[in-house]
Amino acid sequence: MVRRGRLAGMRLTWLASVVLLAGCTTVVPTGTRDGAPAATPHDATAAFRPASMVADRETAAPGEIVELSFPGEMVRGIMYVLEEETGASWIYRYILLSGSANPTWHRPGDESVAIPDIGVAGVGPDRVVIPDEAPPGTYRICTGNARQHVCVRIEIVEP
Repeated sequence: MVRRGRLAGMRLTWLASVVLLAGCTTVVPTGTRDGAPAATPHDATAAFRPASMVADRETAAPGEIVELSFPGEMVRGIMYVLEEETGASWIYRYILLSGSANPTWHRPGDESVAIPDIGVAGVGPDRVVIPDEAPPGTYRICTGNARQHVCVRIEIVEP
């Protein structure tokens, strides 16, 4: 009887672990695609769609918060990517995680990053922070885990 109870408890623990892991996305590079690691949320086909996503500002300094709104109430996740414009292409530079109190950022390939796969709907705003180390230049902030990847342009300026 004790043995059976222990086995049932182990099954429950294993099942709970599977459920918890299924709700996270781990960003780990495994190859390259469009100049970015294959396991990243970078999408070279992401488009600027002002009817889908709007930023509250056109310029921001490192460390500042940018609020993203979704006029069409687009369903999205909490992960965004910050990509730098270089010529005719966009280079994936940072992962941005939205949050109402403490938005965070990470470098691509940071193996310690596990991103909850949370669905968000409504008009927002979703708050993201510009990385402290981001050099000035032209960037775009794009949805990182949405069905449709859309972007807004932002100029990062000196603080």
